[in-house]
Amino acid sequence: MIHERLEKLASEIERKNKLSEELEKLKSQELARLTEELQLEFRRAGDELAASHARVQDLQQVMDELAAAGSTCPVCESPLEESKKQQLLKERREQLEAKIKRAAELEAHVKELNKNLNEKLKLQRRAQLLEKEIEELPAREAERSQLSQQIQNFERELPNVREATRKLTIEVEGVRKEAEALRGQFTATKHSLQLRLDLDQLEIERKQNFTEQLRVQRELQQLRRAYDEARAKELERHHEELIRIHERLRTELVGKEQLIVEKRKLIESIREKRETIVRCEVEVKHLENAARSLTTIQAALARTQATMRREFIDGVNEAMSELWESIYPYGDLTGIKLAVEGGERGSDYVLQLRDRAGNWIPVEGVASGGERTDACLALRIAFAIVLAPSLSWIVLDEPTHHL
Repeated sequence: MIHERLEKLASEIERKNKLSEELEKLKSQELARLTEELQLEFRRAGDELAASHARVQDLQQVMDELAAAGSTCPVCESPLEESKKQQLLKERREQLEAKIKRAAELEAHVKELNKNLNEKLKLQRRAQLLEKEIEELPAREAERSQLSQQIQNFERELPNVREATRKLTIEVEGVRKEAEALRGQFTATKHSLQLRLDLDQLEIERKQNFTEQLRVQRELQQLRRAYDEARAKELERHHEELIRIHERLRTELVGKEQLIVEKRKLIESIREKRETIVRCEVEVKHLENAARSLTTIQAALARTQATMRREFIDGVNEAMSELWESIYPYGDLTGIKLAVEGGERGSDYVLQLRDRAGNWIPVEGVASGGERTDACLALRIAFAIVLAPSLSWIVLDEPTHHL
């Protein structure tokens, strides 16, 4: 997600900024100069050490030859007295001891130089690695700026999404209430279906009665032939009663069938509305998830903005501290900074100067006109240095009036 990528970029940029600070401390050019000087000193000491070892060997050889010589000098073959021989041996021994001592000192010095040279070479390699590490810093900052812009766009859309979610929630609540009403109607429809079953049972009874009526008619005809007129009239009255019952049942059956058709339509409408409710609930959940994601992104953006503002203020204050002595070369005001007062949402920026006692005082309302002008000029130049570090010049439009 965007906020995760933004937090990762912020962490990477912070790490590369620390690497940049470490690289600044290493000072590659100064390190290269020191390394070159150490290499020269190492070669010089090595050459001197080699010469000392060679001289030690020569002196040892001369002493061996002189000790083995008799009364004749081994070099010039002139007569050599014993006292002169001992004197020469003593001189050569002193020279040998001095050279051995010097060689030991040079060996220790060469070891120390070699150790320092290795350390400087390691630092050089570290500086090269750091330079490669921070090469991607501008690209990462540009990517962070792009992601911040995307988050700002999301924030602008967030109120619309929340309003749409609120309206949809109201609509869903209305649909839910309507569904409750439809559930009541559905219960009534079930009752109607039960009535339908009852009507079916009545229809069966009607058919049975109709069959019974036919049977009675046949019996009546038989009875008319077999019995008297009074019995026939009684059967006729019974027949007419059965006809009235049949008509009443048929009328009730037609009404129940119409009621069943209406209830079926109502059931279909309830089913469609229930499907609509399910779709609305899914959409509401989707919008709620989107709103939670946007809230998380907003929190990440706030943290990133606070970090960027703190880094920007630190950079401006550092630049103003370097410029202040050049702009204001007097001893009554020894420093300048841009301070942030208030909380994160209600913060304000205050330009302050430091007096001889080390107290920070606001420029507005305390400093003189010239001091305010110098402070504003330092602030302008610091902004230019921080916001456009690669630009080597600055243009001020009527600075006397608009600082």
